[in-house]
Amino acid sequence: MKVYNGFSELMLNLDRLPVVGWIFVDSTVDRTSRGVVDSAFFYVAEDDSEEIALENTKRTFVECPTMLDIKSVADRGKTKPDLNKYLEATMYYLENDDFQG
Repeated sequence: MKVYNGFSELMLNLDRLPVVGWIFVDSTVDRTSRGVVDSAFFYVAEDDSEEIALENTKRTFVECPTMLDIKSVADRGKTKPDLNKYLEATMYYLENDDFQG
């Protein structure tokens, strides 16, 4: 299992995410709070048994391929996005189930 300490570490390792699967957070994480999401621990399973264990003990955050899509859409903007823009785009997706245009 991979554990990323904070949103910035997760973003730095997007190229290491699996093609399928979920990114999880602790069950107490308020996914509507930007500050909480920014400092959360993110968990990614490396096999099916870890995925099952995470499903039973953690909370889903966003699917791995969706996280890559969120970044890709943000990268299409007129200005080069920074970490705050990626966090904003992720929060928008979590709230609206849609990409920020």
